[in-house]
Amino acid sequence: DWIVMRAIAKEPERRYESAAQLAMDLQRHLNFEPVSAGPPSARYRLGKLVQRYRVQFTAAVLLLASLGAGTVGTTWFMLEAQAKERDVSRENTRFNRLAVAVAVEDAQRELDDLQPPWPHIIPRLRAWLRDRGDALAAEQARIRGTIRELESMALPQSEAERRSDRANHPQQGALTAQTTKVRVLREAMVVRRGGKAPDAATVPDGDRLAVRLEIKARAMVAPGRPAADYGQERVALAMIRRAVSGHQRVDHREQLTLMWASHAVGLEDDAEQASKRAATAATAAFAEATRHEIEQWRAARTGAEATLAAAEQRLSELSAAVERRVTWRFANPADQFLHATLQEVDHKLAAFLGRGGAREQVRQRLAWAERIAQIGARHPTAPRTWDEAREAIRKADGVAASELYRTMAGFDLRPQHGLVPIGMNPVTKLWEFYHLRSATDFDAGADPSAVEIPTHRPDGSIPVQANTGIVFVLLPGATTWLGAQSTDPTGRLYDPLADADEAPRQVRIAPFFLARHELTQGQCQRLTGGNPSGCAVGMDCKPDYAITPAHPVESVSWVDADALVRRIGLRLPDEDEWEYGCRAGSTTPWFSGKDAADLAGHANLLDRFAKRYSRAWAGEPAPFDDGNILHAAVGSYRANRFGLFDVHGNVWEWTATHHHMPKENLIARGGSYYRGARTARCATRRGIAPTMRSSDLGLRPARSLEQ
Repeated sequence: DWIVMRAIAKEPERRYESAAQLAMDLQRHLNFEPVSAGPPSARYRLGKLVQRYRVQFTAAVLLLASLGAGTVGTTWFMLEAQAKERDVSRENTRFNRLAVAVAVEDAQRELDDLQPPWPHIIPRLRAWLRDRGDALAAEQARIRGTIRELESMALPQSEAERRSDRANHPQQGALTAQTTKVRVLREAMVVRRGGKAPDAATVPDGDRLAVRLEIKARAMVAPGRPAADYGQERVALAMIRRAVSGHQRVDHREQLTLMWASHAVGLEDDAEQASKRAATAATAAFAEATRHEIEQWRAARTGAEATLAAAEQRLSELSAAVERRVTWRFANPADQFLHATLQEVDHKLAAFLGRGGAREQVRQRLAWAERIAQIGARHPTAPRTWDEAREAIRKADGVAASELYRTMAGFDLRPQHGLVPIGMNPVTKLWEFYHLRSATDFDAGADPSAVEIPTHRPDGSIPVQANTGIVFVLLPGATTWLGAQSTDPTGRLYDPLADADEAPRQVRIAPFFLARHELTQGQCQRLTGGNPSGCAVGMDCKPDYAITPAHPVESVSWVDADALVRRIGLRLPDEDEWEYGCRAGSTTPWFSGKDAADLAGHANLLDRFAKRYSRAWAGEPAPFDDGNILHAAVGSYRANRFGLFDVHGNVWEWTATHHHMPKENLIARGGSYYRGARTARCATRRGIAPTMRSSDLGLRPARSLEQ
């Protein structure tokens, strides 16, 4: 109470000198430590009483002197105390709102204990939503009420302050960009409804090469571009028309860009014709990506009115936000401090309770856990049952399952939450399982029970398409040697390129699941709602180089990769597990053999073709052409003996193991398309800062066995 009384004291010399001092006293109070504020002295209270009730006090003195009636003075003190108590109680209630910030942080920390979203934690998820989510939502309403109450006591805002608020509002740039976007969408809608076609724009001076015109035009009309990139659609249409007219050959990429540019200005008939030409011109290598883009355009055409309505709604929201008052001044410093601090708490609550916030995450986890519980151990389209998998692995007879599973003797394989048995790979004899969550766009309303579980082709392959989920291989445990040495050609794991930190070591690997492929961009999109890749679907990384949802996700830091997989019950493999999976029983520098040339057909690396294309590559090229300059769609090359693809090259893969120097770094394995065969050896270890992102750095998920 004394803290509040000191904060609201009318005399400046009795108040806190700064908001920081007030905050420090509040923290001492929360920590049950002595505070600097305290009760006023008796002399001070008497002086204030005389000042406030000068006439009454004089009369009281005379009365006391004549009658000795001390009860009157007592009554005055009681009235003053009651009024002060009401003021203090009100201020206490206001300041107690600040404790919500601590509750938000506590609730946020508890998220780590509410994963993975499997049926057995359903009661805890429901309890968190009740005790944290709903409770904090109610507190937000009270905090906003307190903020409004404080703002009613604020000093009047000057016209200069109002102008400054609008000009410097953090959303002013977004408002300007959104205004342009809405104008462009409205103009295109007029054309779609039969209005006049847009006037032709002039192509800017500069590049006249068709490929450069196409690249620039595409950036101006790319689907999903931010609002800030709207406004040049007519110019883009003129540029791509010039590029197309510059040669007689029909190029699928130019036609796709013409399709998007025509759509952007409302010329949907022209877009339709361009889409047909693109589909006809696309070679086999680009057929799937071309179909995917055409489907995107058709969806955009169908949803054009909804897109415009959403853009107008966003514009209305931004306009209202920019008009809201930002600068608030108060006569009382305590009110100034409380208002600013409560606004910070309200911002935290808005993030916590809003889209993508903690409450929404827990709701999604609960919904997934409940749906998995409903499906149970038997998925409607599962080609095999868990009983069949258990019995086959128990036999390990080389017919129903690999003899390598004999190391798991006595292990009772029980159903694993969120996995569905695919069956035995007919080539490797290892059992493989489908990960439902990565195959289901659950946040968009997709039903995991409707997911079609894939089956093996006779050659053991499972095609990876845009909607394919993670396929896990159950690797048997083993005691094995890992690493490499360059000193003894006749010794174990000899590799003339071995580094000092790769010394051979014997390790025990427990059975675990390891993904057949690197995590794809499509899987990442379904799991997180985003795609951080530097070369992502629809981007122009290289001319005539199509990036599809089957390409590996990259530009993901270790911090983000680790959080992503843990949230869904997966993990990153440690480096021993990774090398065990990579070697698949081999003892040579690469699983394919002892020479770099043996990697031909097995890996996407820096090769002769890439080196000829550009000299800006790292290292000595591999002695072959792999047909790719950047990362390739996962599974484009031959697998190792465990049925794992791209363990050499394509993108580096994060592991869970820390490097020894510096210890903050994490180990990545496998090499990438950007480097040669040397860095892609089975034993190569690369330490990378956990926050590092790169367009050749991705991940391969693992999963522990539930027992």
